[in-house]
Amino acid sequence: MAAHDTHSDSGPESGNMMKAIVQDKYGSPDDVLQLREIDKPVVGDAQAIGNAFLWIPLFLAIISISGCREIRYQELPIADQGITLAITGDVMLGRGVDQAVATHGYRYPWGNMLPDLTKNDLLLVNLETTLTRSAHEVPKVFNFRAKPDRVQCLLEIGVDVCNVANNHILDYSLEGMKETLSILHTNGIQSVGAGNNWEEACAPVIVEKEGLRIGILGCTDNEPEWRAKASAPGTCYASIQEFDYLTDQISSLTDRVDIIVLSIHWGPNKRERPSSTFQHFARRMIHAGVDILHGHSAHIFQGIEVYEGGVILYDAGDFVDDYVVDPDLRNDWSYLYRFTLEGNTIRGLELLPVHIHQMQVNHASPKDRERIFRRLYRLSEPFGTEFEKRGEQIFVRLPEFE
Repeated sequence: MAAHDTHSDSGPESGNMMKAIVQDKYGSPDDVLQLREIDKPVVGDAQAIGNAFLWIPLFLAIISISGCREIRYQELPIADQGITLAITGDVMLGRGVDQAVATHGYRYPWGNMLPDLTKNDLLLVNLETTLTRSAHEVPKVFNFRAKPDRVQCLLEIGVDVCNVANNHILDYSLEGMKETLSILHTNGIQSVGAGNNWEEACAPVIVEKEGLRIGILGCTDNEPEWRAKASAPGTCYASIQEFDYLTDQISSLTDRVDIIVLSIHWGPNKRERPSSTFQHFARRMIHAGVDILHGHSAHIFQGIEVYEGGVILYDAGDFVDDYVVDPDLRNDWSYLYRFTLEGNTIRGLELLPVHIHQMQVNHASPKDRERIFRRLYRLSEPFGTEFEKRGEQIFVRLPEFE
């Protein structure tokens, strides 16, 4: 993909939609996120959450009366050619999910999303846990570990590539990281973002499907002390301010592949909107040749931007976990992002709203679907992103369809 033209970093803000709740403090992700400990009831706080929802109908009525803009859709023909690339946010198979799998089996985490996860040509996830028996826990607030055989959960849905550049791949020391990578690779799952040295950690994975070549890179701005060295293992650490080596990596891929995906675990938790610095970084990556920027780490989804022929998922949110649910930010809501690719072009992006409950991801209910989409609409509106609908299917409007 050729480099893109220069474009302004600013976008129009809407005065009609609700203002987002923004957490400006850039703290340690593990220090900010409140997760349920493994020895506590997983489905707790039901009464408190239930009480919080008692005022939602009234709140929605007030929004409607006060002039909240109606979301309008246009019809979009479904692409009937090309290949499908499905992308998810964080997949955390440790703690309560690990226990649920022991009771209910390897397919349990995927609920009724299983058919949608298995029918894609390529599936990319951020693996937010280790797969290890290592007992060498590093000093942290939260350490995630699933039994090595839980790789079968990933195999059940046909995961092709895992980003492992994140703030949990070294939770159980280098021993845990190396065992995780070995387990993945032995089972035919490729990984990006960590390795035995800097070159290996930052190396791309190139996947070919039906003649189309997709290059995938993985990196993180979390845990800088975990950065791989020239001859020492670790992660592909990326500074949001200094990224020349990333643009060099991207440039080296442009003549070898048709589509480039950059998967990045970045930023603070529970932040609804990317900062201007993050927006600048993402757009620079598109200019360098990235077609899809796959962001994750906030534990809630952020807006989508269509920029200079590329698509920026500022944060894909969580996809499966055992976390306590924030009743306002709703970290149990997210999407399965399904791209249709043809040649060096993104022909479509379908959004499948999902809901995480009891360590399992499922299609969101009709009531939640509308709420989840309204939130995405609000968060994407400053970027000028438009959406289209065909029946119950929701798509991002892309330039190729205009």
